[in-house]
Amino acid sequence: MASGPIWVASSSPLPTAIARAFSANALVIGTGLQKAGVDDLPAFRKALLTSEIPSVRGAFKFGPNQHPVQDWYALNAENGADGKMALKTDGKVLTAYSDSYAADCKMPKD
Repeated sequence: MASGPIWVASSSPLPTAIARAFSANALVIGTGLQKAGVDDLPAFRKALLTSEIPSVRGAFKFGPNQHPVQDWYALNAENGADGKMALKTDGKVLTAYSDSYAADCKMPKD
């Protein structure tokens, strides 16, 4: 299991939409289909919800209310070397954070 982001910075930052798409594909293809296939939908759902996938955003899993549990990073908008606005990651602000309502979730575990 990857403990940090698996994407290595290059000349341009990874857009957030691409990061989310990568995580979604890793989840569905890399976990759900490999562990359960699509013939058994309850098993497929369980495989997705119990997965911990490598993600370009760092370690990722689902909390009890099916929201992500993941690290959060502070971003600042700054002028890049080319003078264009760019997002700069300043550091991790939350580790393995779930949403505020996860502890109150009454969803069944299965």
